[in-house]
This record gives sequence, C-alpha cells and structure tokens, in this order.
Amino acid sequence: MTTVLTALCLASSLQAAVTTLGSHTKTTDGTETFTTVFGGGSQIFNYTSGNVYVVMQTTFTNPSNPGTLDTTQSYGGFSHSDNDVFGQLWQASTIGVAFYGERSSGVSIVPGTPITLVVKYELNGAGADGDTVKFWVNPALGTGVEGTPDDADPSRTWAPGSISSDDMRFRRGNSSDNQIAFNNVTIYDGGSSPFSVVPEPSVALLGGLGLLGLSRRRR
Repeated sequence: MTTVLTALCLASSLQAAVTTLGSHTKTTDGTETFTTVFGGGSQIFNYTSGNVYVVMQTTFTNPSNPGTLDTTQSYGGFSHSDNDVFGQLWQASTIGVAFYGERSSGVSIVPGTPITLVVKYELNGAGADGDTVKFWVNPALGTGVEGTPDDADPSRTWAPGSISSDDMRFRRGNSSDNQIAFNNVTIYDGGSSPFSVVPEPSVALLGGLGLLGLSRRRR
C-alpha cells in the first residue's frame, strides 16, 4: 500500500509544475514586479529553458466613473519590461499587445468583465515561426489544442535568455483612473501547459485503484 501511495504521489508531482501565485489589484501608476507582490522582495523563480506560460484573469474598472474606461492616456496590464504591455492598449478601449510600438487590433474591454490573458515565453531560441513570445486573449484552455496566438508582431525575434519574477510585472500608467484586478495568476513550466487536457479526478482514482489491485495480486 505504501509503495502504491508513494508512486501516486510521485506521479502527481511529476505531472506538472503549475504554480498559482495569487491575485493582485493595481490601483497606482507604474510597475510592480512579481517579486515585490508575491515574493516579499525576494526573487521566487528564474526560468532559463523550456516554455513558460503566464495565465491570469484581468478585470478593468473605473472607480471614479463606474461602468466606463479611462482612455485618455491609460494603458495597463502585464509586462516583462517597461517597453511592452499585454493588456489595455494606449489610449484605447481594447486589449492586446503593444510591443516596442507594435500593437495588435485587440478585443474590446468591457469594464467589470474578466478577460483571460495567456503569455508564453519560449526560452529555447527562436521558434519555428521566428517568434519567441506568444500571446492569447480569452483562449479555450484545457482542450489539448494550443491554437493560434494573437501576436503583436509575428516577425519579432525577441529571444529572452531567462524569465524571472523580477522581469514579470503588473503595469498601470500615466494618471489612469482605471483599476485593474489580476486574478488567479498562474505560472506553468516544466512541460506543463494551460492548454493541456486535465484528467478527471475519477480517471486518476481508477488508475490508483488499478495499481493497488496489481499490488495485492502480486502479494
């Protein structure tokens, strides 16, 4: 029995390096790194190879004028540097990617409605399409299909050597009245992906019972 339980625990730990960091609400201008928000000032991860996904649900609200969105100068969302943002586009009510001046068409932001953002960092050099960072807005997760990303500039060749909690940051800028809630911020690495099909608990339980039955039969 102990052997079987150990095997099940080991299989569970090998399945996935999925880390849910938590939630954060951005009410001030400027940036806040994941290290500051979730690590208390100490770096909590540093990836140097493989694929790393960042998944979060962003919700924009405007406490000063409920039901509206500040588009005068506002932008905000998640970024890996001060030069780009995955979120609200500059002076717009759309969400997408602004990358060193490049931007996608985006999708409309409805204040108070969560929007799922998925960013994938490919830390193995340039991908087959010349892209090393990919981005999705409201993708279907857990289907086993990654799908076509919403890229700001598919021809870019930005190739990060590593991604750490110091590089990842929440942004809100330039005297915006908007408030952004980032919920269920989750990191996938070590071969894990938010697009992978998640086995039903019953399947895992049946597998465990099968192992248990084999163990008893051998005895």
